[in-house]
Order: sequence, then structure tokens, then C-alpha cells
Amino acid sequence: MSESERDALIKQNPAYGEIVCRCEEVSKGEILDALDSPLPVYTLDAIKRRCRPGMGRCQGGFCQPYVAELIAKERGVTLDKVTKCGGESYLLQGVTTVSYTHLTLPT
Repeated sequence: MSESERDALIKQNPAYGEIVCRCEEVSKGEILDALDSPLPVYTLDAIKRRCRPGMGRCQGGFCQPYVAELIAKERGVTLDKVTKCGGESYLLQGVTTVSYTHLTLPT
């Protein structure tokens, strides 16, 4: 994708300008598209396979909490209901009060 095509896409939808995974350069827009696709994905591993956040050098150490929060928000559930690979592979256990929405991701 050329720089001008990327700029046009960001102007159309600013979520594409917000980088969630710096290692693989995955934008918030790409993750939201995967969550809203005809074959939606609702686990961290499924998002990882679909658009690659967490596949880079840090293996999700920096982006995984934000991706989990995006999944929770799109599904309308709390963070403790988000799973790594489905079933009962929950990331968190119990009630959490921590929210990662206060993080400012570098662009």
C-alpha cells in the first residue's frame, strides 16, 4: 500500500491510523474489521491469526492487553470473559477493575 493510499484510508477511518501492535504494525482499524467481519473472531489467538497482533518480537507483551480490551468492548463483555483460544482459557480470573483504555499508544 502506498503512502497516499494509507493516508486516504486513515482520513476515511481514523482507527487505521492508531497502531496497536508496533512490532507487526497492526492498526486498531484492522482489528475492529476482524471483529466485525462475516466470520468474526473473538479470541486473542484468532485475532492473532487473522491480522497478526502479538506475532512480533514482543509476542504480545505490549499489545495483548489492548487487543483483549478491544475484544471485550466489541463483544459487550468484561475483560475476565475474554479467552486466549476459546473454551475456558480465560486471561483473567475474577472481577477486575483495571482498564487499559487510559493507555496512549504511540502512532
